[in-house]
Amino acid sequence: MKNKGKTQIEESAVDQRIDRKQAIKRAGFYAVTAAGMITLLGSPKKSSAAGSLPGAPPDW
Repeated sequence: MKNKGKTQIEESAVDQRIDRKQAIKRAGFYAVTAAGMITLLGSPKKSSAAGSLPGAPPDW
């Protein structure tokens, strides 16, 4: 088996090539994940426990 100057990582990278359809699907997954995280973390709302205190008791 001839190595031809390639490392083991480079040889395994050749075996893991994906086709165009899989690349588009993977890129879409990353885009949706990133958009979801930006939406969730970009505009945080106050938590319900710390955001509001109970009102004053009614006067009887």
